[in-house]
Amino acid sequence: MAKRRCDDCHKVGRNRFYCNHCKVVFCNDCWSEQLTHRQQVDAVHEKTAIELYESLRKCLRPNCTEDEQRERHQADESTTWFGVTENETEEKILQDYGRFGELMKVLSKNRTYDIFPAIVSFVGNTGEH
Repeated sequence: MAKRRCDDCHKVGRNRFYCNHCKVVFCNDCWSEQLTHRQQVDAVHEKTAIELYESLRKCLRPNCTEDEQRERHQADESTTWFGVTENETEEKILQDYGRFGELMKVLSKNRTYDIFPAIVSFVGNTGEH
């Protein structure tokens, strides 16, 4: 675990936390000193371990150009399971790209029991900064 600097007291150490609302890194002592963290007066201030925050940020907000991001999306096109598209009358429809069916077909071969899949959904546009 790397040592990090608290944005409030500027001490370097372990056990730093990121506030999703304040967009600031705090040590445990400084976190507790913030009125908004003690009383949750204006919004939810989620206390996230800095290592977890940085790991998620690298995945969700990669450091790449728009062209690199576009290339990554194009390379991943064959992995698309579902999506929302527009039909001829510009109505939004759920598009099934067949990937889910392909996976279930492979997984269900030679099985003597039922498979019940779970679906995880990310709401909103992905890949935007």
